[in-house]
Amino acid sequence: QQLLDMTLDNLKYIKQNKLGYTKWLNVIQGTDDKNSKIWWDAVKKYKFSGWALAGSVGWRGGLDSVLHNVLMMRDEDAFSDGQDWLHVLGVSQPTWAVLLTAIQRELRKVNPKLRVSYDSASPFQTVGRTRQLMRYPKFTKDFSTWVMTAQPNPFSSTYADGGKSFHFPFSSPIGDRLLLEHLNVRSGEFQNRPIDSITDLLLMNHTLYVYVRAFLEANEMVFMRPSEASQYAPQEMLDAVEIIHELILSDSWMNKYQKHKKFLNDVSKKLTQEL
Repeated sequence: QQLLDMTLDNLKYIKQNKLGYTKWLNVIQGTDDKNSKIWWDAVKKYKFSGWALAGSVGWRGGLDSVLHNVLMMRDEDAFSDGQDWLHVLGVSQPTWAVLLTAIQRELRKVNPKLRVSYDSASPFQTVGRTRQLMRYPKFTKDFSTWVMTAQPNPFSSTYADGGKSFHFPFSSPIGDRLLLEHLNVRSGEFQNRPIDSITDLLLMNHTLYVYVRAFLEANEMVFMRPSEASQYAPQEMLDAVEIIHELILSDSWMNKYQKHKKFLNDVSKKLTQEL
């Protein structure tokens, strides 16, 4: 309640002082269906440029929770003209990139201008904090292959000695141009940190591209003709996309939602796998 009161004070301030140059998104959050509904009922009158889904209202609550909240919001005109943005915080899996695209495609039948977006710090934290980089998913019909996998970075002062050049072994527009001596710039027998801040920036560029390209490829495979998509994508993914289509187009969605809730919950557990 304390957090909700603080949020309402902020929303009132924004409403009174906004100048029209900024897209303000009203954040919906909660830890379960009950307090998420309490939060929604308290903040829904503040209609700015759109909405953001956080906590268990967003992807961490599972696909069943996301759809329940999106449908509840849709029924109360949350996506009418002028409320053109739905943002989901902290998404870093290609599976969720596909499902949020499916939600966007259906909500655009309510509001053609609506955009669903998401953000993630993973490309930067992977490099800067864990000193790793990410590999492209294998993308087979097995759900377990639709995950980003971490690899150690090729750091060694021996690459900074000159002599023979070694190529950076992972592909991206910048990765294809890198030699390991570009990343390892400090040599010496007692050098335990062969990299510098430019190394981090180069690897962040590469890793960010890997994430974006993986998200695009996942979407491209799923949103082909169904007969062709079934050759590449897990059937559970295709079924989930079809359920999203069915629910968002339905005026009386609760019975259908209850029918599919267990499947949506089970799929969510596979969606959040990370290796």
